[in-house]
Amino acid sequence: MKVAGALVLVAFTVPLFSILESSVAWGRGAQTLRVEVSLVTVGVRVTGAKGRDIPNLRISDFELYEDGVAQKISLFANDAQPISLGILLDHSDSMWEGGKLERAKAAAWALVDTGQRDNEYLFIALDCI
Repeated sequence: MKVAGALVLVAFTVPLFSILESSVAWGRGAQTLRVEVSLVTVGVRVTGAKGRDIPNLRISDFELYEDGVAQKISLFANDAQPISLGILLDHSDSMWEGGKLERAKAAAWALVDTGQRDNEYLFIALDCI
């Protein structure tokens, strides 16, 4: 069975320390990691019907809910924020056909080239058989 090649992008805008509760598998059993935080970063991008960014948004333009309960927005910034981006690139045999691998690499580099200066990137080459 062959797996179709793909370029998968995963963006993380919420820092690790803002995770309130996470199940982590260690050794033989699963354990729960509980962390209390006073601030959670929520990155958003607002676009209109034609995909264009909507500029000049204010804190009053947003509402934030957790489990249906309105939460206070403590800090608000209308600036582009850096992200951590993981790029998984399929290096399987199917990607070598028809220039798919080169197109995927070009797309990944185009994404990196247009990113914020402080973005973090992780590249992983997968060789699926």
